[in-house]
Amino acid sequence: MGGLDMATGVILLLLWGGAMAGSSDSGRDEAIRLAKGTLSRTLAVGEGDLQLEEAVAVDWPDASLGCPQAGMAYAQMITPGYKVTLRAGDASHEVHVAGAKAVVCSKGAGRKEPPLLAGAVAKVFLLARQDLAARLKVPEKDVEAVFVRPTTWPDTSLGCPQPGESYEPAPTKGFLIELRHAAKAYRYHADMVKAVACEKPSETKGKER
Repeated sequence: MGGLDMATGVILLLLWGGAMAGSSDSGRDEAIRLAKGTLSRTLAVGEGDLQLEEAVAVDWPDASLGCPQAGMAYAQMITPGYKVTLRAGDASHEVHVAGAKAVVCSKGAGRKEPPLLAGAVAKVFLLARQDLAARLKVPEKDVEAVFVRPTTWPDTSLGCPQPGESYEPAPTKGFLIELRHAAKAYRYHADMVKAVACEKPSETKGKER
């Protein structure tokens, strides 16, 4: 009788596992959809500009989904969900998901970027890529990122002064962006909100940090 009970248990376990495998696929797809929608709103970018790097099932230790906020209390219960990693421009972002809840989490492994800085990186990179694609009359997807480097420009010209224009001589935080299309490199200079094509940068360059 005990042998029969064990055999029955094994069969039920296999059937349950097969059912869970099918449901986990739909759960993973829903988690990715929710993560993309949440990150899209956070960064103010289109979902089509977000690339999936990975989506893995995770049992979060509590209801904070691995992203506790200062001053908040969370139910201490194992919460099954997913860790979804998405790329926006040259930056990766973790979104922790459980059920209908999704949290953009800056605590992932690797370099940590403040949320506002990460959003600025994505914004100016996408602006630069859109501008270059329009100039070259090619699809945006054919414009590749070489690098996006944090930089402090010596003034508001962003290292790309235009003839006849005057600029405030104030250090300006931003980024040096290099893009590539058909093996040719193009550089853009950016602050936190705009990116300009810079074919003839000034001799006074920004200071990378």
